[in-house]
Amino acid sequence: MSWTSSRRATVLNVFPQKDSISSHFSPQQLIDNVNINYKSDMVAELGQYVHAIGTESNNSLEPRSIEAIYIEPTKGQRTGHGVLNLNTKKMISRPKVVILPVTDQVIQRIEPWAATEGVFKMAIKLQEWMTRNKVT
Repeated sequence: MSWTSSRRATVLNVFPQKDSISSHFSPQQLIDNVNINYKSDMVAELGQYVHAIGTESNNSLEPRSIEAIYIEPTKGQRTGHGVLNLNTKKMISRPKVVILPVTDQVIQRIEPWAATEGVFKMAIKLQEWMTRNKVT
């Protein structure tokens, strides 16, 4: 799970720091000279269930979208998103993601995998929990 610590560092460097050289520019803007486009770079939150879209189309019967957990926006010339493929349990990069609500089937699929890695308690978003438990 080394991607979680790199994601934290990436997110922290996106926003201006209180005790930094500049109160207006983020460390990423100062050091890498890269501006953040929030519409394309901050599409989803870490851990959201998404369908990742955008592989080479070869007219085969393989699915065009992949069930995944969102990790981070990718860096480099080609913009995209780093996601954790739920079928292969590997990190992949795709140019587009569509955020979907987490279903009970997705949770049942991830829980045994998390248990084998020693994760027994997971924080969930309040809104999702309220929707799932029909709390108003």
